[in-house]
Amino acid sequence: VTKAEDELTKAEKVLTKAKVKLTKANEELTKAEDKLTKAKERGDAEDVASARKVVNTAIKGVDTAQDLERRGDATFRGTNERRGYVFGVSHLLTKRLELSATMEGRTATGYLADPYRTVRYLAPTAPGGYARQAERVPDQRSSDALTLRGRYALAGDSSLGVDYRYYKDNWGIAAHTFAAEVFYPLGESLLLEAQLRHHRQDGAYFHQDLLASRGAATGFYTRNPALSTLQATGASLGFQWKFLQRRWKGIDGGTLFGRLEHRRQRYDDYLDVRSGLAPGSEPPYRGSTTQLQLGASLQF
Repeated sequence: VTKAEDELTKAEKVLTKAKVKLTKANEELTKAEDKLTKAKERGDAEDVASARKVVNTAIKGVDTAQDLERRGDATFRGTNERRGYVFGVSHLLTKRLELSATMEGRTATGYLADPYRTVRYLAPTAPGGYARQAERVPDQRSSDALTLRGRYALAGDSSLGVDYRYYKDNWGIAAHTFAAEVFYPLGESLLLEAQLRHHRQDGAYFHQDLLASRGAATGFYTRNPALSTLQATGASLGFQWKFLQRRWKGIDGGTLFGRLEHRRQRYDDYLDVRSGLAPGSEPPYRGSTTQLQLGASLQF
């Protein structure tokens, strides 16, 4: 117990230091992004390029730590540490075309499973023909990602953006994400946006929807759909309306924003247990979601 308390104290100190680093990094990045926004509003290409360099410099790696608990289980405790870096470069090829690239690297060690997620295994005497046990995943994960982005200014302050992101980690996941978006302003206060997005990935090497028997204490297995082989396609429409553009009673500005998104997912090795078929013979899960987001912000 004393040893566990000492480890918990150390983890809390690491977490406190990480939060301080994260706060400082976010403050620097916010300042840099404000400078970039003002440069864009002025329409000065040189100022935009200079501000971009400041933003790129402000992006830094941050260390974080996390303590995990499981509700209803006083004996469970898990900790992990995560480290990463983000490095980006951008270049204005013309007054209308901007290209950028971002590299990300992340590592995580410790308890990386979901405390509440389980995996199925065959159990003929159990209801439905299967039982469940907690998932087990490796205690180390490292990943790298490359994002390429292009932005082109169209006539009338409209713009077109195209993104591609490649992701790969040591759990066997390799993913490709493609996105295209259009921004169309209506007057000075209203901005409309539309986006199309497609994502596909190979699953983790230890992802299994159904084990033949109860998993060994030394093996790795998960039924997490986010770690499975999948494809997802989505489309969204959004708006931003600056309903307050002049200072009023101490408020510098106000914005109302919203987004309607529809997405379809298709999994290859995550089975739909709702079918009621025998374990292992269920069809792969197919589904769709529609989400509406509304919000407002005030600047003081």
